[in-house]
Amino acid sequence: MPEERLVVIDTDAGLDDALALFISLRAHKQADIAWRILGITCVHGNTALDNVCVNVTRVVEVAKLSDEIPIFRGADRPLVYRTEKRSSFYHGTDGFGDADFSKIEPRIEHEHAVHALVRLAHEYEGKLTIIAIGPLTNIALAINMDPTFSQSIKELCVMGGNVWGVGNIRACAEFNFWADPESVHVVLESPWRQPILLIPWETCKIEAKMPLEWRTDVLGKVTSSEADMMNAIEEKILSRNTKIHDGWVSCDALVPAVMLSSKITMEVQSHFCRIELNGFHTRGQLVLDRPRLSGEEDNVLAVTKIDLQEYEKMLVWGLYGIDEIDFSMSNHIVFPA
Repeated sequence: MPEERLVVIDTDAGLDDALALFISLRAHKQADIAWRILGITCVHGNTALDNVCVNVTRVVEVAKLSDEIPIFRGADRPLVYRTEKRSSFYHGTDGFGDADFSKIEPRIEHEHAVHALVRLAHEYEGKLTIIAIGPLTNIALAINMDPTFSQSIKELCVMGGNVWGVGNIRACAEFNFWADPESVHVVLESPWRQPILLIPWETCKIEAKMPLEWRTDVLGKVTSSEADMMNAIEEKILSRNTKIHDGWVSCDALVPAVMLSSKITMEVQSHFCRIELNGFHTRGQLVLDRPRLSGEEDNVLAVTKIDLQEYEKMLVWGLYGIDEIDFSMSNHIVFPA
């Protein structure tokens, strides 16, 4: 078995975050997969932080891992400019589609998420994988708190940004990066052990888009508590999804999927990237040095093409739709020549 991957998931707990968490939690529970979740950190983003903490608690309870996976409350606002704009038009006012769930109390550790990130980075020096599927505020705060933080992390894997200037919250900006671009700046400027693995918006929108019928008639027919929750929280958006994406897209779930199986990734691009902070129309856009004029070393490895059938298998597996999957663990990111 490959070396165990030690994982912290940083999330803003919207609809696709839930599916990403279910995939990750199933891998954690499966003894023959070298994947252990050390904690889940909550951050503002798709919904207010209080909702994020409740949503993560709910997911972990459904996965029957409440006694095993610690949950940490993190940043409730961006580093500099506070914004009240959320993704409620897509994720609902509570982040989970305003589904009719009974009220629960969040099960949160006393330790702040940023303190937990710094502590775990040094407890597992050079061994920690961070999967960031929300705004990067918690990660940036950890860097600002401890300048050695980024060098203590084995790998950072992010869903966010764009490589062709296509946005979703703005014409040129993807939501996670737009929600706190100053934090993206801090993260991109930090000296990581290896380039950041990035799942950009265009890869999700183009490569990972599936027919709505696949979501309802295949994934939607899986029988499990996890699948029941996903069907409940996505019920409203599925009823109008053709007006949004002309299909079904689950962005955040692609991050643990490509980390768990190297069969999913078909193409990667290596770039030096910065984030636009000042543009009136382009704030939050990821800027790639395609002509390589900066002379800087590449800091991002972007997944640009995937095997959709392999991704579909992973999604069904994550909701316990199939018992077996041929995992090819990708514990070492392969950089293009």
